[in-house]
Amino acid sequence: MKGYPTVLYLNPDGSKIREMGARDPGPVQGDLDGFAKKFPGRPSLWQNSVKGALAVAKAQKKPVALYVAKEDADPAKITASFMKNLGDKKTKLLWTWETGTAKVLEARGLDAAPVVLVYDAAKEPEELLGKATIKEGDDPKLLNQAIEEILKNTKK
Repeated sequence: MKGYPTVLYLNPDGSKIREMGARDPGPVQGDLDGFAKKFPGRPSLWQNSVKGALAVAKAQKKPVALYVAKEDADPAKITASFMKNLGDKKTKLLWTWETGTAKVLEARGLDAAPVVLVYDAAKEPEELLGKATIKEGDDPKLLNQAIEEILKNTKK
């Protein structure tokens, strides 16, 4: 870098598109607008928080799936796996996640993570409809089947 501040624009693969040292916000905003059109991104699978997901789910009349991750879980890998493997469960439920710290596991009544908890947000307080335990190396179809079974049982 030749000076500060320096703005680096990177491709999704990490390669540099452009370096800019201008301090005037006009050119920076122009670049950001242009790059946003070129790389629009994609919507996130996840709601920002459990509380937020429950509020949105209540309004949309959808169940909430809470993924309780291992403490050392890589959010990018989890998201990539879920985006690839969840099929229509991505849109049938609102998704959020928590790190499975000892405090979270205790509060949720869990022995271990990872696990998916499915809640009915329409109830006060929200009602746990079921849980699906996940093991590393499990076929993604097992998670989908477990979620489908939970949803099917709630319709009875």
